[in-house]
Amino acid sequence: MGSRYVKTVGPKGAKIFLVGEAPGKDEEAQGLPFIGYAGRTLTQLLTQAGINRNECLIGNVARVQPEGNNIGQYFLDSKNTVPGPQLLLWMAELKKEIEDNKPNVVVALGAIPLYILTSLRGIKTYRGTVVESSLAPGFKVIPTFHPQASNWEWSLAFPTIMDLRKVRRHSFYSGIPQDKRTVEANPSLELWLSYCSQLLENHSSVSVDIESAQPGCHISRIAFSHDKDFAMSFELLRGHSPRLNQRQEGEFWLETSRVLYHNPLIFQNAVYDTSVLIRNHGAYCRNIEMDTLLAAHCCWPEAPRDLGFLGSICLDVPAWKHTSKDDLGVYNAYDACNTFGIATFLEAELKRLGMYDFFKSEMSEIEPASFLQLRGIKIDAKKLSEIREDIGQRLGEVKAGLQEIVKEEINFASPKQLQKLLYIDLGLPVQYKRRKSAEEERKITTDREALEKLYRKTKNPVLKLLITHSEYNKLYTSFAKMSVSPEGRAHTSYNIAGSSQDSEEEFGKAFGRWSSSKSIIDPYGPGNLQNIPSRGYGRIIRSVFIP
Repeated sequence: MGSRYVKTVGPKGAKIFLVGEAPGKDEEAQGLPFIGYAGRTLTQLLTQAGINRNECLIGNVARVQPEGNNIGQYFLDSKNTVPGPQLLLWMAELKKEIEDNKPNVVVALGAIPLYILTSLRGIKTYRGTVVESSLAPGFKVIPTFHPQASNWEWSLAFPTIMDLRKVRRHSFYSGIPQDKRTVEANPSLELWLSYCSQLLENHSSVSVDIESAQPGCHISRIAFSHDKDFAMSFELLRGHSPRLNQRQEGEFWLETSRVLYHNPLIFQNAVYDTSVLIRNHGAYCRNIEMDTLLAAHCCWPEAPRDLGFLGSICLDVPAWKHTSKDDLGVYNAYDACNTFGIATFLEAELKRLGMYDFFKSEMSEIEPASFLQLRGIKIDAKKLSEIREDIGQRLGEVKAGLQEIVKEEINFASPKQLQKLLYIDLGLPVQYKRRKSAEEERKITTDREALEKLYRKTKNPVLKLLITHSEYNKLYTSFAKMSVSPEGRAHTSYNIAGSSQDSEEEFGKAFGRWSSSKSIIDPYGPGNLQNIPSRGYGRIIRSVFIP
C-alpha cells in the first residue's frame, strides 16, 4: 500500500470540487491527485465540457494509494457499504473541505465517491442527476463516470462530457434544484375527460406515453402532459383485467382519441406508441411535432437514446427509470412530463446545431414506418415450408458427418459441449470473446468468429463442418422456422434511427440507416430482416417474401 499522503489541490473557494476514488501510483509518487493517465483524460474531458481544470478543487475519497488499487480494504464488508476507521477519518476530512470551500457543485467521479458523498449506489442509475450530499448536507452533487472508465471504454466519454457540461451550468449558482413536478397518477374518469377537454380547448402540445401489457400490447396505462411539471396517467388495465366497463371505456377512448387527432403531439419512439394506439384502439395520431428519440439521434448520433439517459443530460430531475415497480402510475406520468421537458431542450439543441431541417426529414418517416410495421410482408407459405424441410435435411446431414468424425453424441448447438470438443478433445487453442475493457473478465467462446479463425489456422475438417452447421442452424432457427400471421404475413419493427440503443451497451452501433427488430405488436416473422444473408442459401430464403 502507498504511504504518501495525496492532498486535495485547487484554488480556495473554487465553484467545482472534483472527487475521485483513490490515488494511483503516479499520484502517490508526487503527492498530487489525477496527474497520471486518468488525470490526463480528466483534463481532456473537462476541456471539452468548457471547464478549466485549474479553477477546480480536485481530490479523492482515500488519501493514499490502496494496496492493489483496491479501495475495498477500507470497508468492513465485501459490498463496500460499511466504512472502516481510516475511511471514516478521510470522509470527515472531505466533509470539512466541502464545508470550508463551499463549492457550488461537487462531482462524484465514479461509484465509490457517489456512495461516500450521497449514500446512493449505482453510478449508471444516478450519473448526470443532481442530488443532495448526505456527507455534507446542503451541497449538491452531480455523479459521473470516473475518467479511467473512458480509457477502458471510449463510448463513456460522451455521457461524461455531457455530465460535466451540466456541472459547468450548475457551477454558476449554489442550491439544489427543487422538483416542481406534480403528477396525477390515479384520476377519476371524470377528471381525465375534463383534462382532455382542456387540452382540446387550448390546443396544447401534448406529450404522450403508454405502458402496455403482453401478449398483444394492450395499453395498461396512458399518460398526457402539457407541461414539463405536470402529467396525468390513467389506468386502463390492472393486471389483465379492465378497470372500466364497456360504456366507460367508449367514453374514455372517444375523448382521448380526439386529443390524439387534433393536438400537436410529442413522443419518445413514436413508431411504437402510434402503432399500438391505431392498431388496438383506432386512435390516429395526426400531428406528431416531436419524437425525442429521433431528435436525440440527430443531435448526438453516437449516444444512447433511451428516455432515462436523455433525462439525465437534458433535465434537472431525479433519476426515475429504476422506479417502475414502485408505482407504475407515477412512473408513467413522469415519463410523459419528462418527455415534454426533454423535447423543449432538444428543439433548442437541434436549432443550435443546424440540424432542425434534417430532423423534420427524419420525422416524416414515422408514419410510413408505423404502417409498414402494421401491414407486414406477404409470405409464400408453401415455399417457406419447402425451405424449412430442406434446411432441416441439410442440418441432419451435417450433424451425421460431424458425428461420424467425433465418434460420440454431441449437441453441436451447446457452447459447453463445443468447448469440450474443441479445446479439450481436439486440443485447439482456446478462443476468447472480445472485451470492452482490459478489466472485463475473459470469457471462452465457440462463436462463428472463433470457428473461422481456428479453421484458417488448422484447416481441421471438424471446424469446416461446424461452420456449416452454424450457418444452417441460424438460417433454420431465425428465418426458416419463423412464424407467420393468420393473414399470411411477417411483421417487424422498423427503427428509423438504426439500432434501438436502449442502453449504454448500445453506444455507437448505428448512425442513421433503418434497422429492423422483432415486433412485439404483431409477433410474427423473423424480426431482424436485414440479417438475412444476400448470398448462398440466404438468397433462397429471401425469395419467400412477396413484394
